[in-house]
Amino acid sequence: MKPNDPRRIDAHAHAWPEEDMPSIRRHSAQYDSGSHDPGDNNWTPCFEPRLESLVQVEREAGFDRFVLLSVSSRPERCRELTEWVARAAEAHPEIIPFGAVHPYTTSPEDDLDRILGLGLKAVKLHSLTQLFDPRDPRSERLYGLLAEAGLGLLMDSMSLDGAVAAKPNLGPLMDLARQAGVETRAEDIARIARNHPRLRIIAAHLGCCYGWDQVECLADRRNVSFDLAYIHPLIPRERVLDLIRGLGPDRIVFGSDAPYRWPAEALDWLENLPLTPEEQSDILGGNFLRFMGAD
Repeated sequence: MKPNDPRRIDAHAHAWPEEDMPSIRRHSAQYDSGSHDPGDNNWTPCFEPRLESLVQVEREAGFDRFVLLSVSSRPERCRELTEWVARAAEAHPEIIPFGAVHPYTTSPEDDLDRILGLGLKAVKLHSLTQLFDPRDPRSERLYGLLAEAGLGLLMDSMSLDGAVAAKPNLGPLMDLARQAGVETRAEDIARIARNHPRLRIIAAHLGCCYGWDQVECLADRRNVSFDLAYIHPLIPRERVLDLIRGLGPDRIVFGSDAPYRWPAEALDWLENLPLTPEEQSDILGGNFLRFMGAD
């Protein structure tokens, strides 16, 4: 696979089964309640996070393929969600399904065996949504199992202080999250990468959502890549370019964070950054395919 593969891939997009729609709406309302105008920091989906809606939006934006992510705070649901994303990929060949797993499940080996048996190549973890401590011994054990299995990891991240600065209404909720130890910072991802050098990691949201001043600790962790999900209205253009240059354009992966952003808008933003055609092509597809072992 050539590094500058011409295919366009959205490596960070979400949808959920129909029965989860009420919960998604409830949580979105909670995240944005108390804010008169959340603006660019809106955590309410731009469109209904159903599978068919996501497929249509990604097609209209011109993406050849996209990653489908789904997570749950309930460990016992992981197998169900993994099978759901696998069925979605059978029905829609443009989908790249990532498996669901939780560090606190009674048998992570069984969940990983199912993921591998379905032919999936990576998983998603989100400590804030799934309510786990990324430093917990059970989490460390899961990282090791992922590395042994050859599965990639898309690791979500967020600075709670940064989130509250951007969205003051989240103060009480983030205080609870801090007390529960469910924050994943850039330094946590750096530690995971250091402890598990064979584990291929994508650090979501350019290393740490609302904590971009912290990502320098990841610069020398060569098993870590970085996606661009959600960030395009939040970081000044010059700062984004500094981060891309500092971390390395060969480690940057395009992601929109649909349905929380419109893929077409995120794509237009990327294509208007002053990057070389080769860098643009790698970020839009080639770097992700290398992460997936497709080179």
